[in-house]
Amino acid sequence: MYPHNHGLIGLTHRGFRLGKCKLLPDILDENSYQTYLFGFQHESPDPYLLGYRNVIKGKSNSCTDVTPLLLKFLRSKPEKPFFAMVGFSETHRPFPAYNGPLDKIKPLPYLPDEPDVRRDIGGLNMLIHKMDNSIGCIMDMLEDVRLHENTLLIYTTDHGIAFPGAKATLASSSR
Repeated sequence: MYPHNHGLIGLTHRGFRLGKCKLLPDILDENSYQTYLFGFQHESPDPYLLGYRNVIKGKSNSCTDVTPLLLKFLRSKPEKPFFAMVGFSETHRPFPAYNGPLDKIKPLPYLPDEPDVRRDIGGLNMLIHKMDNSIGCIMDMLEDVRLHENTLLIYTTDHGIAFPGAKATLASSSR
């Protein structure tokens, strides 16, 4: 559904709310799936309203804190069908300081090619590398516990990257 159909046309921490609609965790819960949320989501201030019956929080929403919780769950070799949504905070600002070589950073085509912009992209790349490692650990664990053949892994994001002209920006460019 498009945002104007389900009502969530902005972020929940800014007062926007989903309208009444059937969501995937609810549908799966009604069909005997265990539903889990590891980390965070932006769709509701209360994840239980979305259909999650198990909400697992780490000390932060960083992949370094959330991934071990998911790995522990997978290591338990769940026998019932399950749906697990995993939310990491890594693509959100603030990015860590990048102090490496700037010539190794590929500039984004719609941003000025300036040293500060390259450093910012370098910080984002550091976080993406962390997330890539976590996703690799999750995939390895699925294989280790022999769940990989019966698991559908979907990797997505809730928004574009946090740079001008990308996330939450509909500005056009004359380029």
